[in-house]
Amino acid sequence: MRLQHGRVVGYTVGYGLPLTDENKVWRFWLRMAKAHGVELHEVDRVLPAYVNHGRWVANCPVCNGGIMCPEPSLRGRRGACLDCGSIFRIDYPVGWRLIEAALNQRPDPVNRNWLLGETLAHLIAENQAHSVAEDG
Repeated sequence: MRLQHGRVVGYTVGYGLPLTDENKVWRFWLRMAKAHGVELHEVDRVLPAYVNHGRWVANCPVCNGGIMCPEPSLRGRRGACLDCGSIFRIDYPVGWRLIEAALNQRPDPVNRNWLLGETLAHLIAENQAHSVAEDG
């Protein structure tokens, strides 16, 4: 997978596909599920998203795989595990735009990580400790 160097992205965008609506996300998941040999099915559960290497992701409670999460701005807010085919509703943090802004100041996507419970103040302090300048 190619990481984008410009900003934190939804996982599907991290694959190099600028998916801007829910229908495109579903079509992408269907293609990927077919390639992985799994059948997609919805699970009635909400999972919290976090940022790993500049991508929004979640953990699959069914098979312990990784959940592909789309951009938080998409209204559908669902994520798919392509290991077992489970689709979950995804819960993004209230301040996701501020989290993305802090992480986007980091030049290398590998360093764009945010864990559940981590505060915006902590991200900003990390940026300052590593001499990452604020934009503007």
